[in-house]
Amino acid sequence: DVATGAPISAHLGTRQTSITLEASSDSPRLTTLQGAHGEKWVNREQELLLPFVWQNGKRIPLRWTLDQTASRRDARNVRFVYDAQPVPLRLTWTWQVRADIGPIEHRVRIQNLSQGEVWIPMQDSFRFSWQIDPVENLREMYIDKGAGEPTKVGTHNVEVPVGYQWQGMSSTYATDALPREIIPWMMIERPQTETGWYAGIEFSGRTRMTLQRNGNSLHGEIGLNPEPAPFRTRLKPQESFDAPTIFLGAFTGGADGLSNVLCPWVREVLISPTTWKNPDF
Repeated sequence: DVATGAPISAHLGTRQTSITLEASSDSPRLTTLQGAHGEKWVNREQELLLPFVWQNGKRIPLRWTLDQTASRRDARNVRFVYDAQPVPLRLTWTWQVRADIGPIEHRVRIQNLSQGEVWIPMQDSFRFSWQIDPVENLREMYIDKGAGEPTKVGTHNVEVPVGYQWQGMSSTYATDALPREIIPWMMIERPQTETGWYAGIEFSGRTRMTLQRNGNSLHGEIGLNPEPAPFRTRLKPQESFDAPTIFLGAFTGGADGLSNVLCPWVREVLISPTTWKNPDF
């Protein structure tokens, strides 16, 4: 365990998606994402926890330590809890299986346990750096919002070569101005095997998703939009900040195979059961 220097590990899975997680003494990490047929994505990125806060006008560096007593693991939930010093904050890093099919949800909560007000910088919902073959063929799919006028493309299905950089942004209100906003969702595919992964944000505010391919890595961030900078959130004593919940999944069978799993998952998990009883829906 962490006391002996070895990270704590955990596993969660649905029929299509399997993830392994680990908690080291100062930060957690999703280590692998795996599909139903064994295709694997290995993540080299440690979760970046808040490096500092502002309190009483001063910028104070933080040190995070895993709280093994407060952390929990079972077949459908993994919760790794980290405590900060010298300003007492608590960060809860949670992954949850809410259905037997489809993706797995992830959320980050930060609570101010101090006796004073603090201001925190932005905490991403999820960061990743998949290890990939430099010559591997990859494609990305993302979808424009309709806004007032449909775009000429709508659904983008583009190659992801070395040097590729992309950012998709979404907010509460999309206009026809460029760059057009996206539905906060993306899919990465290995077209030769029609396998890959996808992610979405369960939040209608100002969010962004990024991708950068550099040699043997595919890096990105998912969460709130940090612009306009500087990003600061005020937390009074005992108040909490929740980064937008995301979902992450693996797929086989290309976009059709993904859709055949994601649509039933959205119906079962995200849409209210009373909505389906409404004949006008």
